[in-house]
Amino acid sequence: METLFWNIAGEYNKDTWIFQIAIFLIELFIIFLIYNKPSKIIILCEKIFLAICFTWIAVVYFILHGSSEFNNVLNAIPFGIVALLWIVDIFVNKVKFTRNKRYDKIVSILYVIWFTFPIFSFLIGREWPKMFGIIFPCNLITFTLILLISYSKNVNYILLIILIALAVPGGFINVFEFGVWEDIIMIFVGIVATVIFSKIIFEKHQCKRN
Repeated sequence: METLFWNIAGEYNKDTWIFQIAIFLIELFIIFLIYNKPSKIIILCEKIFLAICFTWIAVVYFILHGSSEFNNVLNAIPFGIVALLWIVDIFVNKVKFTRNKRYDKIVSILYVIWFTFPIFSFLIGREWPKMFGIIFPCNLITFTLILLISYSKNVNYILLIILIALAVPGGFINVFEFGVWEDIIMIFVGIVATVIFSKIIFEKHQCKRN
């Protein structure tokens, strides 16, 4: 299964590397705007962009480049659900992207760690194209969790639970069943997100009681 995993990753990288770079550059631009010049239009663009990215992973990575032996359709479903939740949120505005500066230092560290996915992949002996690219399922989950931590005052907890489930239990499966050691990064960020949001929920509960 490990060989199958990296064969899929390799074909995906060969076919989409230009698109991955383009998506990543757009991602960096939107990140810059949402942190420095937030507005309703920028927030809308971020939600649309995330919906597109999760749809991309569901369709292009899993369905088009995946394998039935690797349960490609089943793996695509949670990413499709997350994409749908972002589309719905455009209208219901559950995630308001209200900055929580309390976690700025942690978020800065997590962004640096997120950026090292392809570097870590190279350092542990992967070779192009059978290595982590820059727009992969695990990179995207990790990035989205970091973003939600940064803007954790208003969060869609259904969305959050799905992402944490993909990051932590899903990450451990990838590490131990498929040898995807790069997913240690995703697991770490997922655990940090779990701790932070558990603390936020506890504090809100305490405030209501008082």
